[in-house]
Amino acid sequence: MCAMISSVISDKLIISGTISKSSIRKIFNGIGLIVPMIAVLLLSMVTCANPYMGVVLLAFGVGFLGCNSGAGFQVNINEIGGDFSGILFGISNTFATISGIVSPYIVGVLTPDSTQHEWQHVFYLTAVIYLFGAIVYILFSKASIEKWAKNCN
Repeated sequence: MCAMISSVISDKLIISGTISKSSIRKIFNGIGLIVPMIAVLLLSMVTCANPYMGVVLLAFGVGFLGCNSGAGFQVNINEIGGDFSGILFGISNTFATISGIVSPYIVGVLTPDSTQHEWQHVFYLTAVIYLFGAIVYILFSKASIEKWAKNCN
């Protein structure tokens, strides 16, 4: 839902010309990482006495990740990659897969007894990764085609 809403809003902002495409991508990518970061931090405080709150926070946080695909970094690949955006997307997804391979091992190391305190460390680490991603994207991203991606015909 957030992906659809963010894409419609970003398209309207681009058409209106009130804000640059680069700023739009940075705003929505920031929302798509900061809101889940906050949800994960709140999730770290949820106890087993209130499991439904944990489910709500997790769903809320994961839902806002849609801002990344609707108007954030995933759309940005098309803007910077031009004719090579498919190759660029494949390369970036290859590197992104590494976290899915490594994270179960890291979680296993951090939670040998599966206590709430141990899981809080996992959630804190996740929040730090979200924050790092948001900061790096906001500081270094742009929404114009890269020099190497311009058509050389």
